Amino acid sequence: MTSDQREEIKSAIRDVDRGDISPENIRHAKELLKIIGRRSYLVFYLKEKIEQHSAWFFSEERAKKALDIVRGKGYRAIIYVD
Repeated sequence: MTSDQREEIKSAIRDVDRGDISPENIRHAKELLKIIGRRSYLVFYLKEKIEQHSAWFFSEERAKKALDIVRGKGYRAIIYVD
């Protein structure tokens, strides 16, 4: 993939309507993200009313394991996908 193609895709990603949660729009956004590269995952959690986060994970499996560990410690947590 050339750098011009990458820039076109990045531009298309920026133009995706983030307020539109229709299945078609979500599918289109996911397809664009798959083309550009792999996803990164981060676990966000609250500790004593302060937002904390884990290290970056490059597999959803590991992020889910980290989420289970953090929730097991009693914190409210979510997985952020970049």
